Amino acid sequence: MKTCTECGIEIEDNSQGRRRKTCSRRCRDKRYARIVKENTPKVFVQCRVCSKEFERGDRLVYCSETCRYEAVIEYARNKWREQQQGKPDFKELPCSWCNKPVIVRKGFPGLKATHPDCKKERIRARNKTKNTRRRTYQAVTHRVSIEQIGDRDKWTCHICSEHVDPYLPGNHREGGTYDHVIPLSKGGSDQVDNLKLAHWICNVRKSNKVENAKSR
Repeated sequence: MKTCTECGIEIEDNSQGRRRKTCSRRCRDKRYARIVKENTPKVFVQCRVCSKEFERGDRLVYCSETCRYEAVIEYARNKWREQQQGKPDFKELPCSWCNKPVIVRKGFPGLKATHPDCKKERIRARNKTKNTRRRTYQAVTHRVSIEQIGDRDKWTCHICSEHVDPYLPGNHREGGTYDHVIPLSKGGSDQVDNLKLAHWICNVRKSNKVENAKSR
């Protein structure tokens, strides 16, 4: 009885010709690969990342997967640096609200560039448009900030004639809001002449009435 040269299993070979040395095709392929590797001269090369000598195999230029990963990262960094060379640190983009130039960093993703004040006005206009859609009547989106209306009306509520704190948010009970003298639901316009400053609670209590209540 003979044993397999790769796995050590006993082989029953009753053939008259060449004797078997392996038990299966798999072990035969392993034996051929081992013989080729033993007869092939060893070649040692240096790793491109850590400069460590290792036995070179099939198209290997790195000693480990860690070195190969670091080489890929370094290549990506160098390519990014080449692309960034020649670009200014800052660039100008038109404001999405007032179309005036806005200075942004060169890494800006290219979304809507707006000034801080224009961003607040854009959010207010978007919320106003959503509210008018719910109320089934249309309104023209105005581009007047609450600060401009407050400065014009001297920060005085036109309903109760009391002071409006400009530092309170619009959803606060005493915060400043837009009030339409002629409500939009009754044919009023969204122009500046039809807008006046009012407390949030005064505006809520007035609802869509045309006349102004002098007390809260």
